[in-house]
Amino acid sequence: MSSTTEETVPSEEAIQSLDHGDRLRALEARWSGITDDVVAEFRELWRPGEDVESARSRWDLAEIKDRPDVWVPREIILWESEIFERALHRAVCRRLSMADPFRFNDTNLADMLLPPTNLLVSLDRALATRPGYPLPTSLRSGSQWLSPVAPAPDCDGDWYTLAMIEREWITRDREWKPSRVVSVHRGVVAAASAASIAADASPYRSDLTYRDWWDEPSVPLVLAPLPHGPVIGCDVRVDLLSSRSLLVASAGLAHRLGFTHLESPDFGWRDSNGDVVLRARYWRVRDRRRSADLPTLMGNDLIATEAVVERLRNATRAKIFELRGTHTRE
Repeated sequence: MSSTTEETVPSEEAIQSLDHGDRLRALEARWSGITDDVVAEFRELWRPGEDVESARSRWDLAEIKDRPDVWVPREIILWESEIFERALHRAVCRRLSMADPFRFNDTNLADMLLPPTNLLVSLDRALATRPGYPLPTSLRSGSQWLSPVAPAPDCDGDWYTLAMIEREWITRDREWKPSRVVSVHRGVVAAASAASIAADASPYRSDLTYRDWWDEPSVPLVLAPLPHGPVIGCDVRVDLLSSRSLLVASAGLAHRLGFTHLESPDFGWRDSNGDVVLRARYWRVRDRRRSADLPTLMGNDLIATEAVVERLRNATRAKIFELRGTHTRE
């Protein structure tokens, strides 16, 4: 947080705000008082003069302070975040040194503390050229029948957009920094009719994380009709580098519809013939006339074949609509 850069001695609240993914809360369940340990370690590491200037320089590089509402995400680790990670790991290592090695067995600890490298690899493998969608600035909120989209160059037949998130940064003439950002969120919902979709309905499920791409259901599949509502999940992941909104088509849904999920780190589903029937794509478009490293468009989508859509209709016993929402920040 910026407050950390302004204070000679950072407050406890400012230090805790540097955590991502609720790690401190999870660690408190294992070791009571470890949050206080992390705060104490941070204050021991923090050098009031030198670190304040280093933190300000990193924030200037990330350009967060200028226009926080239309901030363009850059994958830059903030200075105070680096110190927080050192403090966190020192506190955890100290607790581990006092633990009984024959009784302590927590395979999730490293996964909780370390960056999600498998996710970063997955995103890199899903990079693609931006599809020919209308720009976010040309779209309006609403719902409509699901219709085919132009497939990727290596896709045959009709493909459908099951979900899409995109942000467009608008820059005025003679300026190089954006003054406005427009976001669009699209997702398919199962419903009896368009009229039955609530005005404030979300296009995404909120109960899925990116791990559900590969985590198989722990209970037997029930072949009862799937519930109406959104089909795809949206998982907002915050890590050292940035905040990401990840679309999730769960392994459980794949199995329920008779498909197989791809193995990590790939996002996608296959049919019984081994053909990919659902795939994820990520893109980042830059305007090199203004700045080579600032994007004008960032987005990701999930596209699926007609076979996936048809099985969704049968499994939900409903019609499949696309729900779309737009939002502008200036």
